Amino acid sequence: MEKIAKPFFAPHHEAQGITLLQSSLLFTLLLAVSVGALFFRYHGRVTEASVALRAQELADLLSSRVSLAGLGTITYLDLPRTIEGEEYMVEAKNNFFAVRILSGGLSGREFRGQSPLPLHPSSLRPGSRIYFCPTSQGVAVSSEPVLENLLHLKPPSETPPQFYFFAKKRPEVAAGALWCWYMYGEEPVRYGGRVLQVNGSFLEIVASEESNGVSAWVIRGTQLAEVTASLENLPSVAEAENSGWVRSPSQCLRELRAREWRDKENVLVEVPENALILPCVVSTQTGRFVAWRVAWGEHTIYMGAMPWWWAEENAGFVYWSEKLRLG
Repeated sequence: MEKIAKPFFAPHHEAQGITLLQSSLLFTLLLAVSVGALFFRYHGRVTEASVALRAQELADLLSSRVSLAGLGTITYLDLPRTIEGEEYMVEAKNNFFAVRILSGGLSGREFRGQSPLPLHPSSLRPGSRIYFCPTSQGVAVSSEPVLENLLHLKPPSETPPQFYFFAKKRPEVAAGALWCWYMYGEEPVRYGGRVLQVNGSFLEIVASEESNGVSAWVIRGTQLAEVTASLENLPSVAEAENSGWVRSPSQCLRELRAREWRDKENVLVEVPENALILPCVVSTQTGRFVAWRVAWGEHTIYMGAMPWWWAEENAGFVYWSEKLRLG
């Protein structure tokens, strides 16, 4: 058989083919590494931006809870264990909250939330429930409610009186009881429907609905009613007031006047001494609450008539105003 001689340049072609393949693989590898590096760099920046956003939101949220505590009630907040997976710490300084990131790309970065009231300096543990408690020097933030330092809420025990729990179940009747106690100076002892027995007389509650950014059932007065056959005992309003679990109209007005209020144009608005105060029931997404309606001119503020009990699972009602905010 005749042998066919290989061209003398064949080895040169084979060597060149291997070189091109290697170059192609190397280029693909370098491209993959570059794209991967860009992806991880971009992902890292997105993660850092998310951490920064959540940290600032937490600092601002802490500051907003101070405003609620400044109205004379205890409120709480559950701190997250981490911020977008990063470790952190929180400190309450004299006039601001400092949220400091301890891990990740933003380690050492601090985010601040300005406090509207002076704070008792403290360190707060991530993942714990913290309480905001009004004191004579400002607001104390701690892992336990500071009952002994409260300005207006000084009950003899941590458990509210029966009127507190009654007001949660029958807020209209409780608001009517406040009307009788503070407007007439007489404490209702029994009730049937919306009829109250007061010092031998039977009075029916007269109220109207209104909406100023929130629905409210406002008591305007009472009228004589027929004797109601089925009556139930009504817990004592006086006991609730004496133990600090009911705000009187004058106390409500003092607390509102002690705070700085601003309208939507950021203009300072003063709550006058002669503001009209009426008991009402405010309806929110979390429930229905007995409150005081404080109105003057074009402004209305609804303020909770009863302080929030720190052991409650759900948040209570502190205040609401459609046109005003705390300064």
